[in-house]
Amino acid sequence: MSVAAPLGIQRHLEHSFPLLMSHYVAVTSVTLPFLSDGEWFWQSALPYQAEGNAYLRHSLLALSALHISHLGPDNPREYFVAACAHQSRASCLFREVVLEVNEHNCFEVFAFIVIVAIFHFYVSLRAGTSVRPNEPFNAFEVLFALRGGMQLASAQIVGLLIRSPLGALVGRLWDQTQFVMDEDMRQALAGLDMIDRVLNSPDQAHESCSQAAAFLRLWLFKFSTRPIGWLHIGSWPFLVPPDYLIALSERRPAALAIFVYWCAAMSNAPRRWFLDGWAERAADSAIEFLGAEWDDVLKWPRGVMQSKLNPFRPQQLKRATVTGSAFSGSAGQPRQHLPLAGDPVCF
Repeated sequence: MSVAAPLGIQRHLEHSFPLLMSHYVAVTSVTLPFLSDGEWFWQSALPYQAEGNAYLRHSLLALSALHISHLGPDNPREYFVAACAHQSRASCLFREVVLEVNEHNCFEVFAFIVIVAIFHFYVSLRAGTSVRPNEPFNAFEVLFALRGGMQLASAQIVGLLIRSPLGALVGRLWDQTQFVMDEDMRQALAGLDMIDRVLNSPDQAHESCSQAAAFLRLWLFKFSTRPIGWLHIGSWPFLVPPDYLIALSERRPAALAIFVYWCAAMSNAPRRWFLDGWAERAADSAIEFLGAEWDDVLKWPRGVMQSKLNPFRPQQLKRATVTGSAFSGSAGQPRQHLPLAGDPVCF
């Protein structure tokens, strides 16, 4: 299904371009980089590339509208729905024009993959708030979106990006090893070993969970439980076997426990408005389905997330009901379908 924007927003999307692009360049772009040497990518390179690329332009407008909604205007839902409409349009255009990833489009394709990941993180995080009041929080939709994006990119795009203007930054992130065998790492690996001991039957779900745990162990080794870039964040979802995702959807305990470990490491990623609190909320939603017999296994991820200075609480994101409109649509219009995993707005 696609996102259907209210008629007023559809009429005024084009007229909102200058406002949203201006906000993106002046404000939103400054909030997005994880690393200082990535600032040019968001603040200069993408706006320039977007001038001649319609799907990238709509994606930047979607980020801008999301960010404005996040900042708490009088009408956050109107901006939120506008963001969904822009991103839906971007996805349609992307599917029309990108038939393969090559040296001519790899820069724009990678940017689109990252933007859709940001979009999914934030849309997921807003479930149950005034902009998505009747939507339940789904911790797994982001995992599916990340996996889809990385599958689209695959290992091929890394080599292409190395030869693109992103080469220096991508090469440093891809080759960077932060491994430190400290007490935090020892506890994480010990917990994964406990999960391995549970997975001692020939069940197919157990085998896929064992593989997912093995990949997560390598992921933790590579980034020392502290992902700092999108190639870091997306690599584990890309590696896990499809049967693991099925086990996760079925809420198999071992699959949930492994997911909680990934969330704990994700909580160590740089804090950004589109990520802030997502890992803690996702982990909490998975832990709800795990009994007391998993308490020892969950000791490390719980300790990591409880140590945060500002632990996430869902009610912190609740805002007052929208009463106004910046796009001449009415706040009283019926709730529109918003994009979730599996919709065309995904990768």
